[in-house]
Amino acid sequence: MQGVPSRRGRSGTYHVASRPIGRSSRFRCWLLLLSAISTMLGSLSWTVLFRNIHTGTVSDEFFEAETNKPPPPEAKRQSVAGFTFDEVFVNNTALAVDSSSKMPPMDTWLVSNRNSEHNELHLTNGAIPKILHKMYFQHDGHFQDIMNKASATKGDMNLIKALESWHSNNPGYHIQYFDMTTARKYLQQYFHPVFIRTFDCLQAYAAKSDLFRFALLYREGGWYSDWKQTCLQPGLLDRLSNGTDFFVTKDNGHKGVIAERCVQTSFVGSRPFHPVIGKDLELIVSNVQKRNFGNTPIHPTGPCALGQALQAVTGRGGYDAISGEHKELNFFLNGQMIVQGKCDDCGLNQDWKHGNNYNTLWNNKTYFCEDAAVIFDA
Repeated sequence: MQGVPSRRGRSGTYHVASRPIGRSSRFRCWLLLLSAISTMLGSLSWTVLFRNIHTGTVSDEFFEAETNKPPPPEAKRQSVAGFTFDEVFVNNTALAVDSSSKMPPMDTWLVSNRNSEHNELHLTNGAIPKILHKMYFQHDGHFQDIMNKASATKGDMNLIKALESWHSNNPGYHIQYFDMTTARKYLQQYFHPVFIRTFDCLQAYAAKSDLFRFALLYREGGWYSDWKQTCLQPGLLDRLSNGTDFFVTKDNGHKGVIAERCVQTSFVGSRPFHPVIGKDLELIVSNVQKRNFGNTPIHPTGPCALGQALQAVTGRGGYDAISGEHKELNFFLNGQMIVQGKCDDCGLNQDWKHGNNYNTLWNNKTYFCEDAAVIFDA
């Protein structure tokens, strides 16, 4: 997965029987990775990159308030990143916003700063803003403990090159990096409490990433790219943004996915508040609350949910008009490969030491928390 090794390029990668897929992902010490990226970017300062990675766009005041909070009461279950689903009901300061037992209206979703500060700089005439969002989620919720290796591998160096490719090929774009902790804080600061409850209820990190990427696109707009993807063409994002406010590709990796008109979620561009993104968020939250597993692991929060949202907003014509396609993990437009879905030797597996496998969780019916039915309740 990207941003997160979340589910990346999920077309044809899911399976209904629990069996391993591909090779284990291999990463390196984040300090080494940050240093190498900063060296290659040149003009990008260490301070800016480090701040973006560890804070996203969450304010310093919010972080200080969160840090100084008294510890929550002992929770019923252990979870990830220091939080449990039970704690959300105690620890969410915005909880009083809603006390209903149904999905809140769309015009109440944002509770702080309707638009990001980036939109004033990067948004023009309803176009896709010049922002790229990337994320990596793992057990402890942070970047710095992803690896503890003293030396780099070929895959590690290729991952660095993949991340750098988005900077070098898309000058003028603001790139934001999120870990699980900053993602939670972002949702707490800017979104209705239903969203943080949904985020915590989703057990698969790929699913958490699905919800959060579309929350970012809904509020800020811009582009989302999975963690291990490589940008293959100079000026790609500007070219894809030209004349459109929404970019997705058909998911052509599996005949069942094609038949259901699913849409790939690992590389998406959108203006803020696009109705398809809003509908997708609505479907994801509803699927969680109802514990709706769907026919495959990519139905509850992934490509098939986005495909359903697209059809609900545009009818069948919206899908038919898509010219880009995703197949064999890569992205193509007019016959040319524009994005490599997984950098070479970076790993294809959904199992990794510090994460979990959404296929396994779906098959074991542990994709959602047991308390999913009450996420609408204050």
